[in-house]
Parts: sequence; C-alpha cells; structure tokens
Amino acid sequence: YVQRGSHITLRQNVVHDNANGLFVGGGGAAELTTDVLIEGNYIHSNGIAGSYFQHNVYNEAAGVTYQHNRFGPPRSGPQGVMGANIKERSAGVVIRYNFIEDGAHIIDLVDAQEARDDTLKLASFHESWVYGNVIVRGDKPSGSMIHYGGDSGLVDTYRKGTLHFFQNTVVIENASH
Repeated sequence: YVQRGSHITLRQNVVHDNANGLFVGGGGAAELTTDVLIEGNYIHSNGIAGSYFQHNVYNEAAGVTYQHNRFGPPRSGPQGVMGANIKERSAGVVIRYNFIEDGAHIIDLVDAQEARDDTLKLASFHESWVYGNVIVRGDKPSGSMIHYGGDSGLVDTYRKGTLHFFQNTVVIENASH
C-alpha cells in the first residue's frame, strides 16, 4: 500500500495471495501519490474470492506506468474471477510491454473517486495509453477485456478522452466444447 508518495518504483517483486496485490493512492490533495513506475514484477492470485472490490492492482494516483510485468489471473472462487487484473482510477496511465492474463475486467480504466478533485482536471486523466502488451482472456470469462469510462454512476466524472490502444496482441481462448 502506497499513500502520499512521489517518484515510487516497484520493481522485480512477486506479489500474490493478498486482498489487493498493489494498492497505490487513497486520496487527493496532500494524500495524492504521483509518478509511479511498476516494472518487472510478477503479480497474480490477489483478490478475495466472491468479491468485485479487490484486484491484482488497484490504483488512484497521478502518473502510473506499467512495463515489463507479468500479471497472472487474480484469485478465483466458485463464481470465477470477480476482481480486475489492473484497476486504474489514476491520471496519466501507461500500460506497455506487459503480459496480462484474465480478470473480471483485464484492464479497468475508470473514473477517479477520492482523488477526483485533483486528477479529473489533469489533461493526462483524459489520455490513457495501452500498447505492446499480450492480453489473454481464458476460456471462462467473467467480464470485459478492457473497461474504459466509469463505474461510480457519476457519469459527468467518467474517464473521457482517448484510449490509445495499439500494437497489443489479444488472445481469446474459447473452450473447445
């Protein structure tokens, strides 16, 4: 859990079997975390079986870059995988050169909550970059691959702008039956 930090690097870690594997953010103003690099990690099996509210990664910050990570599936339960693999409420999100496998939403780019007053006005909140990744949906999907916009019900604050999604390899594994 990172709160009130800047210029944070999380590199070459194995993160598994937690409620939220990585949780960066938690508030705006003096609480706002800025400039986060998540690089070369293996993050998998996080979340709580049966819950939509915990994820492999859950962030709300300003300036988050993911690169060269492997994201295995979040924790699964009787209902399947319910948590997202990467859930982002941050401004300035760049997700590049990662292997990302499964999740209720594999990548969930939605509106800000606690840091809304700080991040919504940033131009970088309205530009999200997802490129050069391998994104795999297994044969038991439980949500969308890429969710962009919002989930709070406050439509005026939803992530609006451009999702730059290019040069990704997307694999959908369908059951053979």
